Amino acid sequence: MNQERAVAADSLLVPLREVQRITGLGKTKVAEVVASGDLRTVRVGRRRLVARRDLEAWIERLRDGGEEPSPPRIRPLARR
Repeated sequence: MNQERAVAADSLLVPLREVQRITGLGKTKVAEVVASGDLRTVRVGRRRLVARRDLEAWIERLRDGGEEPSPPRIRPLARR
């Protein structure tokens, strides 16, 4: 394991790209889960991060069958 991944494994906050790597989900699916509110994020400057404990709790809820990811909220297009 390289040093960058070792640091990420010990981090309290992980970037969305790391969430994708950990879960095996793609960028779009992670964005859907975040937009639905199923996975909470925090903003630090321009970065959107997930608390490791929130990620682990979300995964546990999925494993227990207690929560299915919600479909993304679709906003209507603005009319001109």
